[in-house]
Amino acid sequence: MKGTDDVVERAIAAGAKPVARAIYFLKRVKDLGVGRRISLITCPNPMGEEEVESVGLEAKVY
Repeated sequence: MKGTDDVVERAIAAGAKPVARAIYFLKRVKDLGVGRRISLITCPNPMGEEEVESVGLEAKVY
């Protein structure tokens, strides 16, 4: 699916939930304890900020 047509909206209306693969990376970063030694920079809201916050890390949002 791509975000430039109504397929995403129809999928969500049908019960699909967006999944960010970055979550797996961010969880691993936190589990390894390197989250304090690196700086994360992300986009606002569901483009990255929400994923970073959901695993308990901090990031600069631009």
